[in-house]
Amino acid sequence: MRSMHLFIWLAVGALAASLNPPSAAAQNRTFKVDAATSQIQFVSDAPLEKFSGTLNKASGEVVTDPAKPGHTKGSIKVEISSIKTGIDLRNEHVQSENWLDAKKYPQAEFVISSVSGIEKLKAGESVEATVNGKFTLHGVTKDVTTKARFRWSPPEAGKPEALRVVASFSIKLEEHKVSIPSIVALKVSPDIVVNVDLHAVAN
Repeated sequence: MRSMHLFIWLAVGALAASLNPPSAAAQNRTFKVDAATSQIQFVSDAPLEKFSGTLNKASGEVVTDPAKPGHTKGSIKVEISSIKTGIDLRNEHVQSENWLDAKKYPQAEFVISSVSGIEKLKAGESVEATVNGKFTLHGVTKDVTTKARFRWSPPEAGKPEALRVVASFSIKLEEHKVSIPSIVALKVSPDIVVNVDLHAVAN
């Protein structure tokens, strides 16, 4: 009789577990991008000139479970009107309708589709992963795959839980239908390197 009771309890427990499986989503954290500490940089390295610029109006969020980072999703946007290259006239040209057309396409966006190459995030450790996503610029979206480093910091000593993501990838202006005027063809590279240093805090 006791063995029968034990069998019944085990069966009930197994049934309950199957009906209420652990939810991965329940462990997800939403990290909001901190515009004040995040930095987006681009670099143009052309035959006659090399220059860089920054975009300081980043926004968005990254949703991840430190124990299962493979399910990471996110969307990060930057305002094209915030581009600074160190020369006011060049800022105007880059934002103009002949280039990135900030009025018609006010934002560039990177959407994280998946993360692979890491099993979990360890507190305070920087780990490398492969990020797949979609990058939109000038109204054109292209697939991007890049290496990135993730650093997760749990809340401690009054500091909120935080996530830092550092990555770098290249884009081709032609693929985003951005034309380089012939007069500056040797001063602006058709391939632009984008460097991302993203800081986000748990919501």
